This record gives sequence, C-alpha cells and structure tokens, in this order.
Amino acid sequence: MFLAVVAATRYVSAGSMAAAVLFPFLVWITGEAGRRSWCWAWLVLAAVLIWRHRDNLRRLLTGTENRFGQPAGSQAKEREHD
Repeated sequence: MFLAVVAATRYVSAGSMAAAVLFPFLVWITGEAGRRSWCWAWLVLAAVLIWRHRDNLRRLLTGTENRFGQPAGSQAKEREHD
C-alpha cells in the first residue's frame, strides 16, 4: 500500500498515512482470530501516526509538501515563482 500511494502521488507522508490507516482493516479482513484481537491496538497506532503527521497533512492540503525525488523546499520555491 505504501509503495502504491508513493508511486501514484510521490508523497512519502501520504503513503505512510495510507498504509497506517489501512493496515488494521487488512489485518481484520485477512487475519486469524488471534490477530484480530490486535486490531484495536493497530487502530490506536494508526491514530498516533496520523497525529504525528499533522504538519505533513497541512502541507499536503496547501500543496507545499515535498514530493519524493524533489529537493527539500522546492515546492515553496515553485509557488513563489507563480
């Protein structure tokens, strides 16, 4: 999931968040009963990861997040030239 989102968007943070959010559901769908008991823990960890990426979310929403393969800060420089 991570690689698919990064390949499609070139945003590493979007790939991380998508994988974190989908992982508990994938465990539930494909997991055995023993693994399913961990789904709540995975959901909590996914929420923590989203919380930790809140600055990345803001930058994604404003279009200033750096894309994979671009030098750091190049998004902001491109906006200055528009």
